[in-house]
Amino acid sequence: MILKQKLSDEQLGNFFNKLEFFKLGYSWGGYESLAIPFDATKIRTATKWTVSGTAIRLSVGLEDVDDLKNDLAKALARI
Repeated sequence: MILKQKLSDEQLGNFFNKLEFFKLGYSWGGYESLAIPFDATKIRTATKWTVSGTAIRLSVGLEDVDDLKNDLAKALARI
């Protein structure tokens, strides 16, 4: 998920602290939904990373899709 604006550390903290269904972390194919901030500016080698906003990596698990959508909406409203 890419947000149009670049979030401060405080805004990112508010976003992640508001999430109830998404846990903080990377996924390697698990069953739970996870989210983590992502910045590829230093690691991207094939092409330049041109995203100017904040990228958040989402891994969607087996939770109810409406619960996940509502969870993201509530967290985004807190920014």
